[in-house]
Amino acid sequence: MHSWAMSYRRAYQRFTVTVESGFSEDGVWTIDARVRFQDGKTPPLGSRLLGEGRAALLVGIAKEGLRGRSLGATRVHVVMDAGDGPVDIPPELVIPEAGPIP
Repeated sequence: MHSWAMSYRRAYQRFTVTVESGFSEDGVWTIDARVRFQDGKTPPLGSRLLGEGRAALLVGIAKEGLRGRSLGATRVHVVMDAGDGPVDIPPELVIPEAGPIP
C-alpha cells in the first residue's frame, strides 16, 4: 500500500480489530482486516464472542470501503482474517460498483 495508507485499530474488552487500507501502485484500494482475540484462540463457531468479533471486523471493512470510495476507488481487494486464517472477500460486497480485479 502506498498512497493514502491508513490504519484503524479498535480494542474491545476481549478482542482487537485492525484494518489497514490504501491504494496500491496499480490504483486498487486494498483493505487488510483482522480480528485477534485476547487469549490468542479463536472462540468456537456459534459463540457470542466470535460473532461480536466478526461483526466488529465487518464494520471496520465497511468504513474503509466507504473511505476508499470517497477517495475515488473503483477497484478493491479485501483480505479478512476473522480468526480462522486470511480469506479474500468479493469486491462487490465492499464497493458495490466494483467488479473483480482483472
